Amino acid sequence: MEVVEQNQTIDLTADKDGGVLKTIIKQGIDLNKHPRKGDTVFIHYTGTIKSTGKKFDDSRARDQPFCCSLGRGHVLELAKI
Repeated sequence: MEVVEQNQTIDLTADKDGGVLKTIIKQGIDLNKHPRKGDTVFIHYTGTIKSTGKKFDDSRARDQPFCCSLGRGHVLELAKI
């Protein structure tokens, strides 16, 4: 797993075209601990159209993070990144 510093944005796409970007806004409490299979995680995200920058989804605007259990097949492929 690539380590991402707070407020650093990295391109997660194979061809580095900016299709999927990841930014850590706030680090977790214990940086030496990572979620494991079966753990419940809460993820905030913003979905935008790359070509226009138009926002189509924003979990923060709804004040409702995406919640899932890791390793149980409940996560969209994009959320696994």
